Amino acid sequence: MLTWKWMKGILNFDLRSALNQRSDFGDDEEKERLKVAKLLAFASSAGTVAWNKFSQIWLLSVGLSPTQAGVLKSVGLLAKTGAQPMWAAIADMEIPARFNPNLRTTSMHATAVISIVLSLVLLEALRRYAAELTFMSILFLRTSWAVANAGTPIVDAMVAQLSHRTREGYGRQRLWGSVAWGGLTLAVGALIDAFGTSAIFAVPLLARSALVASIVYAAALARPPAADVPDSP
Repeated sequence: MLTWKWMKGILNFDLRSALNQRSDFGDDEEKERLKVAKLLAFASSAGTVAWNKFSQIWLLSVGLSPTQAGVLKSVGLLAKTGAQPMWAAIADMEIPARFNPNLRTTSMHATAVISIVLSLVLLEALRRYAAELTFMSILFLRTSWAVANAGTPIVDAMVAQLSHRTREGYGRQRLWGSVAWGGLTLAVGALIDAFGTSAIFAVPLLARSALVASIVYAAALARPPAADVPDSP
């Protein structure tokens, strides 16, 4: 399975690379792969900070009670957790390869883009209509958004794929996700003070747009190392 194959790179310690600092790529190609991996990690985390940290403020501002806001968050977390295996299974189906065998390695990229775009559409619908909807309608829309948003962890598989058998490895790339999370937590708070709760939606839109662009570029670098490609019969 494609997604699982690359996520195993996170769990399996590459002793050869650790001891010899060797890479399966040329210097220029490795730099390009690692640059994109860092962009993916940064943009992926940046797209989640505003909602995860400050959504309760907005939910209260549209007339929900603290109890209702808490229910939305709890149900959303459960829905997202349950939906993550579904998105991974879709990525592993390698649907693009059914149209063109050369697109086999882009399956998780296409799946992640669909998930991100769908989540942005549903988040915008929530922003526009929440004040006019009943609580049950908001719950349905919020849960649907959580299910759509559950595909973004596939980006971690891309980061693992791009950093696999390089001199830096996965951890140094994923560090940029933590940088985004910490830095934007402060930045989004300041933006909310300056521009109101609309910043809770503007920041994810910008970050997710950058993430989609990075995923599209990463798809061009998605070939596995030569050692992992089976010889043609």
